[in-house]
Amino acid sequence: MDWARRFNGPGSLDDAANAVIVDDSGNVIVTGGVEISSGYKCTTIKYNKYGDSLWVRDYQKPGNNYNLGHDIKLDDSGNIYIAGAASLIKYDKYGNLKWTRYDSTDYNKLVIDSLGNIYVAGLGQGRYIVAKYDQNGNRFWINKHPGAHRLHDLTLDNSGNILISVETEYNITSYDYNTIKYTNDGRIIWIRHYNGLGEYDFPYALTTDNAANVYVTGASEDASKTFNCTTLKYDSSGNVIWISRIYPPVVGYDIEVDELQNVYITGRSSGTNNTIKLDIDGNIVWTRTYPTTDGFAPNYAVLILDSAKNIYVTANIDSNSYTRYGAIKYDNNGNQLFVVNYHFTNVEFNYVYDMIIDKKGVFI
Repeated sequence: MDWARRFNGPGSLDDAANAVIVDDSGNVIVTGGVEISSGYKCTTIKYNKYGDSLWVRDYQKPGNNYNLGHDIKLDDSGNIYIAGAASLIKYDKYGNLKWTRYDSTDYNKLVIDSLGNIYVAGLGQGRYIVAKYDQNGNRFWINKHPGAHRLHDLTLDNSGNILISVETEYNITSYDYNTIKYTNDGRIIWIRHYNGLGEYDFPYALTTDNAANVYVTGASEDASKTFNCTTLKYDSSGNVIWISRIYPPVVGYDIEVDELQNVYITGRSSGTNNTIKLDIDGNIVWTRTYPTTDGFAPNYAVLILDSAKNIYVTANIDSNSYTRYGAIKYDNNGNQLFVVNYHFTNVEFNYVYDMIIDKKGVFI
């Protein structure tokens, strides 16, 4: 481990680093929420590659006491965009606030396209919402649709189309996968609904491949009330190619695909971190488990695939507490290359919420 940094807010209350990004110079930018007496403020910190703090910025929307940064991205100039509770924020690389946009939406996902346009997605007033902005904060369009319980993920395909995964509540005892594809001007291309064998289906992550196929993974309950990791592959027109259901009880939290359309999933079952490789047809190539904290901790597992197709996954390392977290690296054949873990002393709970890699390191 090269370095670790801890930030404790002014009240020594509950603080969370929800998202991290690394720029081309190796600087690390972290955003999240710091608890204050009146609620939360969105706090963003930039460190240099040695872990020295370059700046700290706080944002509170006027009249709103709940300000959290949920997702963070950079453009080609190093400008920083943060999707948060009721706000979209832009800083330049020096930490100067360029603009904010806010409404009644809790934006939890953000992506930037090759032209620098910003797409955000989240929930507001019982609706799932997707919006597009330019780099100056001008909004091109916004789409609002009723019926969503939670929006889990947002991505773009290789043609710039937008895809989201939404947990839809049909009644108080039924939740299903919804996957929606939009054009980049906000028109819906298709909506696909998946209702598993039981009552509860949660689509935690999605991704696309170089042929614009769409992959969605999560947790789906079967008729015996047991959850399995259910992954669907759609073609670019929304036709189901295959469905994979993986037992024993596993929740799929993140997903990546390589150029050969092999699929990599990370998730948890009770007491283990699970990493799974599927082939192009959805067949299991290998599975790997690592003992961790109770599989249903409040944070999701994260998976990253590097250029050599090594797999990095996050985990809560301790078997019976939440005091230690870390990352596991596997090669493409599933051989474990390393496990790194860390804990801050005198802290009751440590959760890992995000991870990113660059050429020199892994940041969590």
